[in-house]
Parts: sequence; structure tokens; C-alpha cells
Amino acid sequence: MPISSNGITASISRSASASPASGLNNPTPWTRRATAPFRNTARSLCRVALSLGTGQGGTIVTLRYDVAEGSDEAQRQLLAHRVLPALADRPGIAGVHLCLADRAASTIETEEKKGRPKAMVPNWVILVEGGSEVALLEAATREALAPEALLAAGALAPIERGLYLLQYSRCKTPGTAG
Repeated sequence: MPISSNGITASISRSASASPASGLNNPTPWTRRATAPFRNTARSLCRVALSLGTGQGGTIVTLRYDVAEGSDEAQRQLLAHRVLPALADRPGIAGVHLCLADRAASTIETEEKKGRPKAMVPNWVILVEGGSEVALLEAATREALAPEALLAAGALAPIERGLYLLQYSRCKTPGTAG
């Protein structure tokens, strides 16, 4: 299932279609105020190429980067068969996901994007979810996803790294958990 900047969507074609884009082409005043200060943003509409783990975590480490032309298969083999399965089995890791961007769908210019600096569109995104022990998550991802190994398999620098903490999760409707 593809992941967008706003969560999980049913398909890339549906996300890039007129219906979801209509909201992005008609942003509310709140959206304009809330997103105006955003800087150095990364936004990709991705398909999930690999998803491992037993749950969701309250902390997440992301790696965002591109791969040299002709190196996709070497990168995919490294991640899918060696690095990510071993990382998913480590203590404190709830989930590990490899997401690959649809660049055309990710770069559609919407009204909501206008007036802000152009967002980075990473083609390769790794998401690693963990619990409340941030140091454990950070150590595991720094060891398993060392830039040297990714670069040796064709990743291109820079490899952007982020750490995010879940502060609030809102249910769709009051009184439900989903």
C-alpha cells in the first residue's frame, strides 16, 4: 500500500487522481497557515516494496536518498535480503519498511505546494519504527543502515536521516480506534 505525506492510501493512481488532488488544489486557510513555515520538506508518493515487523512504533527513523542509475537491483537485494530482515528482528524494532517513490505522481504541482520552497522528492525511503527507547532505535539504525554499505550498493549521497516522535494520533471519528 503506498504511503503519502498524509498517511496510507489505496493506490498511487488514486492518490494522483483528481479527487484527492482536489483537496490539495483547494487548501483551507488553516492548511495555508500551518504549512507556511515548513522548510526542507520531503514528500514522496510511494509504493511499499517491503514491510516487516509486528506493529507500529511511537518513534520512527527515516532515511531518504536516491540510487545511481543501474544500481536499483543491488540496493534492493542488500536491503530486502540482508539489512532490513536482520534489523526487523532486533530488540526495540516494531517495523521496517522500504518505500519506492513514483516520481511523476510525487511531483504534481498543486495549489497547496505553491508559495513554499520546492520539496525534496526522495526515490528511496526507509522507515524504521521503534518504541519509546530512542537511543536503542538510533543505535540499531546507525549500525544496520550505515551510509557506507548503502553507498557501496549504489546509493547516492546525501542520505538524509530523520527522527520523528509521535505526539498525537487522531481517530477518524469520535469513540473509534480507526
